[in-house]
Amino acid sequence: MLTLLKEGDKYVVYSDTSQTGLGCVLMQNEKMITYTSKQLKKHEKNYPTHDLELAIVVFALKIWRHYLYGEEFELLCNHKSLKYIFTRKDLNMRQRRWMQMLKDFKFEVSYHPSKANLVADALSRKRNHEVMAGLMIREGEMLDFIQNYGAQFSFSGLSLLVVSLVIEPALIRPIIESQEHDESLKNLKQRYKYEGMQERHISSDGGLRYHNDICVPKVPKLEQAILGEAHKPHLTVHPGSTKIYVRRQYWWENMKRDIVEYVAKCLTW
Repeated sequence: MLTLLKEGDKYVVYSDTSQTGLGCVLMQNEKMITYTSKQLKKHEKNYPTHDLELAIVVFALKIWRHYLYGEEFELLCNHKSLKYIFTRKDLNMRQRRWMQMLKDFKFEVSYHPSKANLVADALSRKRNHEVMAGLMIREGEMLDFIQNYGAQFSFSGLSLLVVSLVIEPALIRPIIESQEHDESLKNLKQRYKYEGMQERHISSDGGLRYHNDICVPKVPKLEQAILGEAHKPHLTVHPGSTKIYVRRQYWWENMKRDIVEYVAKCLTW
């Protein structure tokens, strides 16, 4: 359990590194105040061991600066050479840069084996797959949520579940179904199947398209729904006939004339 800090009592920082991450714990009176960890970045995985052990110290002091600045504290790590970091002369450029920050703090470095530092050791070895494990715990809730949207899925033993959710405008399906009842569009579909046309084609959803625009049959209800969707929503703010961009998604005969007439009848515009 985490505990609140007590002003004036000495802090103790436990740190540990692994090949995948860094972990550290801030304690006071043998009680944990807070803890943190991070995954190693791609370039950090190339650091030598000594630099990694120093990197976790820098990481801890930066993130807990508001606790440790101006306070005397003890730093426990599992790398004995860090005890002599302030007296070494053969430092590389990275270590020299970090040392400038470390000199702002008052602390003593002590050796602490990893076996006795279980919390920091576990934090440093935390992997991203733990996030996936957390998602699997809530698998039932996720499946119920997906089912509400009519998505289809299947199980295959104990393998991972992969769901493909395709989202399309609500008007597309009614338009494609109405194409089957429009004689002119039915004839165009037949011509495409036997002759082939460059301008018109049948898309994967079975709808006839003019270039990339869905062909809308002469159904006033559908046309009014499309124009209302483009003209009346709050984000469009009732634009004029030249600024209604339905022609980038839909096509029907005399579309331009119908748009002008629709906008002219709008009282808000």
